[in-house]
Amino acid sequence: MVRGHYIDQIIQLSEQELEKILKAVKPPAALIGGWAVHFHVDDGFRKDQGREYIGSRDIDLGVRVNPSWKQNEIKKKAVGMTLKEIEKLGYTKARFGFEIHYHRETMNRLTEEEARELPMHQIFSVSIDVLPDSEKLKNFEKAFGFHPPAEPLLEYVFEKKRAKALKNYVPWSLPDSIYIPNPEVLAAMKIRSFPDREKGYKRVKDLADLHALLWYTEPYEKIRNNLRKLISNERFDKLENSLNIEIFESTANLLQVETDLIRNTVNRLFEG
Repeated sequence: MVRGHYIDQIIQLSEQELEKILKAVKPPAALIGGWAVHFHVDDGFRKDQGREYIGSRDIDLGVRVNPSWKQNEIKKKAVGMTLKEIEKLGYTKARFGFEIHYHRETMNRLTEEEARELPMHQIFSVSIDVLPDSEKLKNFEKAFGFHPPAEPLLEYVFEKKRAKALKNYVPWSLPDSIYIPNPEVLAAMKIRSFPDREKGYKRVKDLADLHALLWYTEPYEKIRNNLRKLISNERFDKLENSLNIEIFESTANLLQVETDLIRNTVNRLFEG
């Protein structure tokens, strides 16, 4: 069941880790993904539903990477210093960034060795996915030993400033140039990623986040029109072809709302 992946204890631990990570980040950088959505939509969702909008298990961090930076040079840039600081917090390298493990019952932090000795059902992990704004990552991979997926839409955050200072959305003191993308940029990221996402709880969460961004941030027509400027018709077609009643029902169950609300919110994207 999808909701089982988002129990309060796991979300609370993820949020605690989020604070540590953001305080370790060297700007410029951006919080993207589920936590960014949460901070945008929570007020509206609370007013509508009388409860907090769901948080995120994982932490998605957008970073600047200039393809011209050499292997040694990139380590001295903000992205290099950020990755070094994250490692200092005890995170271990993972496929797309870092991760840390917890015991599912005691909620105690586990070392890599301890996690390997336990069955999978007794462990949950908080992942930090690092997403560069460039797809040219040869020197990045040489410097840091992993090749994360790029998020080209970060151009709208770092270059075109379709973003705000994250410090205005969180209770922590942060530099001005740690950003949270505007709602339409986050929605565009969800539309790009959803069709290629493996079936599972993360796919359901993507659709929940898309619905929430469309419904709780700005007038619908405004955000839809802004989205049309960021995403090609082909991307919209891919999204539409990826949807079915099962995913709508699972998303509604996750958010504890009516299925028709989710379906109507998302399907209005394809009108006109």
